[in-house]
Amino acid sequence: MDVLLRVNHLKKYFPVKKYVLGLIPRKKGDIKAVDDVSFEIKPGECFGLVGETGSGKTTTARCIVLLERPDSGEIEFNGKNVLKMNRRDLKNFKRNVQMIFQDPYTSLNPRIIIGKSIGEPLELHTDLTSREIRSEVIRMLREVGLSPLHYYRYPAEFSGGQRQRISIARALILKPKLIVADEPVSSLDVSIKAKILNLMKSLQQKYNLSYLVISHEMSVIRFISHKIGVMYLGKIMEIADKRSLFENPMHPYTKGLISSIPLPDPERKMKTAPLKGTLPSPINPPSGCRFRTRCEYATEVCKKESPQLVEIEDGHFVACHLITRR
Repeated sequence: MDVLLRVNHLKKYFPVKKYVLGLIPRKKGDIKAVDDVSFEIKPGECFGLVGETGSGKTTTARCIVLLERPDSGEIEFNGKNVLKMNRRDLKNFKRNVQMIFQDPYTSLNPRIIIGKSIGEPLELHTDLTSREIRSEVIRMLREVGLSPLHYYRYPAEFSGGQRQRISIARALILKPKLIVADEPVSSLDVSIKAKILNLMKSLQQKYNLSYLVISHEMSVIRFISHKIGVMYLGKIMEIADKRSLFENPMHPYTKGLISSIPLPDPERKMKTAPLKGTLPSPINPPSGCRFRTRCEYATEVCKKESPQLVEIEDGHFVACHLITRR
């Protein structure tokens, strides 16, 4: 199967400044938000990127859709380097890669009716008439479970779940190949989460969509993803298909995240201990392995050398000295 999106050694640092005498800016250091991240997504596949808040997931997504410019690395879409595309290819890329944001209310203009918001991408990227655009918007409203009568309503008139359906409709209106969803259900209650995730799954099958879904909730990632990347403090710790990751997690950080999933049976004991400690500062991350300050298995080599992603099993990659040096 061909690769739709390939991310190679992506890096994005944010400079941190301090002011001398309150006036003169001096560079204090860098926030290493994304530090040498690589993964790939195939057509029709959902890749889940999971990790704690502050691990660099959202920055990775924003770099992929070019809301942030990476400092180095490559982003390949259909075999072409996005960072070196001409204007025409870049326009085609933006049409084929759409984003669903965490907060649907702030991503919608409160002064514009939702019919216009959903149809705006068609005005920018197609030559359709206003009547044809309205017809497409109404069709898409039905696709996401909303009524055509909602066309003339404003965002404030909808619930959180309905607003996220509107965001999904707007992302789908151009029939893209890849949708990047940044915490698409984190602001919703449990019952609405399930409905939105089921909607995303059904739309993926119908339109043969590829997803990059970002979440800090392992249960969400487990439900919707085919392949999963575990991210910690700007680096990928483990990549595997869903079954391998949950049945045979290898990295201590992955094991800790899985143990954080609530169990329906209170009598049932967790196989691994939950994560301890807090995320270190991304301005001054630990030397060697980023996770070593919270890892009970850390040794001297973990302080000195940063582990590389190594394929332990078919399609199962791990960045851990404990695993790779067995």
